[in-house]
Amino acid sequence: MRPVKSRILWVQMLGRGTRLCPRSARPISPSFDCFNGTLIEYFRNATDFEVQASLTEPLPIERIIENIYQNVDRDYHVQVLVKRLRRIEKDMSGEAREKFAAFIDDGDIGKFAGELSARIKSDFVKTLKLLRDKNFQDLLVNYPRARKIFIKGYEVVDEVSSEVMIRRGADYQKPEDYLDAFARFVRENPEQIEAIRILLERPRGWKPEVLGELRKKLRLNHFDENDLQKAHKLVYNKALADIISMVKHAARQKSRF
Repeated sequence: MRPVKSRILWVQMLGRGTRLCPRSARPISPSFDCFNGTLIEYFRNATDFEVQASLTEPLPIERIIENIYQNVDRDYHVQVLVKRLRRIEKDMSGEAREKFAAFIDDGDIGKFAGELSARIKSDFVKTLKLLRDKNFQDLLVNYPRARKIFIKGYEVVDEVSSEVMIRRGADYQKPEDYLDAFARFVRENPEQIEAIRILLERPRGWKPEVLGELRKKLRLNHFDENDLQKAHKLVYNKALADIISMVKHAARQKSRF
């Protein structure tokens, strides 16, 4: 894969693709321009090869079946047809299955698709006779689709709202619920956390060195100082300055529950 500016090299590349084509047939070979079509455009009028743009629309289903019948890349077109049948299976309605039952067992297009390759190999004439049936081909294109249900609400206005949640462990809580949980923790654990007990029972015995222990214990119970400040700001429109103020506030706070 490389950009080419040599007309001779370009002709050789195209020629290799058509070398094995029968002389009596019109040689056709797919060419892939990996440079956004610039090479094909550059050499469009520089060779005897007729370069046609690739088909943007899928092959009609009757053409796919005819290619299978004429043994034109048969294995490839069988795969293409199987994919089309699988797509029909997903979109068809119950009415379509009843209509297909006139051609295949129980109208089961999915089962038919799964067995198609083996059927062509074991009973080519019978299978292709069915596939080439014009009524069957018409049904493959114009089969009744399953109805897609859309519900439309008239005079209904969508309302979008948002709120801040604070993470506590694996859960998320509203700021007010987060502060309630913190208040309960402070009231229920003065004996377990020495810093809280001193702060609540004998504040004059408070020493700065216990502050580190307090922060550590609170973090272990998913109460981070920054989250507590954020919750106070959201609930009371005021962020308390330090952890000591927040513990005192929590001790005085009455639970909403």
